[in-house]
Amino acid sequence: MRFVGDYVAFVVAQTLHQALDAAELVQVDYETLPATASTADASAPNAPKVWDGCADNIGFVQLFGDKAAADAAFAKADHVVKHQFVINRVTSRRHGARAARSATTIQRKTATPSTPPCSACIPTAPSCRRS
Repeated sequence: MRFVGDYVAFVVAQTLHQALDAAELVQVDYETLPATASTADASAPNAPKVWDGCADNIGFVQLFGDKAAADAAFAKADHVVKHQFVINRVTSRRHGARAARSATTIQRKTATPSTPPCSACIPTAPSCRRS
């Protein structure tokens, strides 16, 4: 698990009773990994990494507005107040979606289902592309 709510097992069965029986057989061995609960600490250079390929633990950034105009306005301001707000679940992405999707390959007769924990629209790989 890399985060609270990450899935650890997936059961496929032909009946509900088979699925319940199979789920009872799942055993998971957990290894305690370094962690941080602060979003500010999570982006520090030596913070434990959520994904190995993501150097700063920042997987999504949304920027809008005119940065040059905002910088100019602050530079001309008589008084500027700086304050850090800690709001760790604010994002423009959906959270808690009750959804699933499946990638089906007809030639190979396979289906790969996924049920993302936080969004119905997940990246194809755990990468750190910035939007």
